[in-house]
Amino acid sequence: MSRIKDSSVVEVIVNIMERNDSWEIKGEAARALGRIGSVEALDPILDIVTTQEEEIIRQKQHIMFRFIESLGNLGDSEITGLLTNWMYYLHDDKYSWPFVKNSPIKALGKIGDESSIMDLLSIYVRHLDLPEIEGKSIAVEEALVSIGEKGRDTYLLYSSEKFFKESYDQS
Repeated sequence: MSRIKDSSVVEVIVNIMERNDSWEIKGEAARALGRIGSVEALDPILDIVTTQEEEIIRQKQHIMFRFIESLGNLGDSEITGLLTNWMYYLHDDKYSWPFVKNSPIKALGKIGDESSIMDLLSIYVRHLDLPEIEGKSIAVEEALVSIGEKGRDTYLLYSSEKFFKESYDQS
């Protein structure tokens, strides 16, 4: 997708996202900003996502994943830590829907920051003895491969049955 260079377009969409009361419109505006790919959109999206109370986030899961998805599309490695925290939080939250749980994993893969490799593997290993959580393992695999050669090689090494058995038996 081509990038829109005109910052006035980004400004208009940010204004729509910030001033509209409809969460559906906010979510679609965030998604559009992520697709445009302008780093100018990073702070406004983060402001909305990080200032909401937990109850609103839980009630608006079907919208919040759009915000997380848009952050991954922006590709800014400065938010790797925030996305990693969300990945762990959503993974452990029994009320989060599966596609919401996968959104920070996919965003980390899009950003491609090698510092997220071990955290992605940690989530992968935590699912060994659990029933498949609708694509969680696949999302982690795809994210690791997206990170590049180091992510792909790390995944290949750690995904071997012998490694997982040894690691899992020790925990």
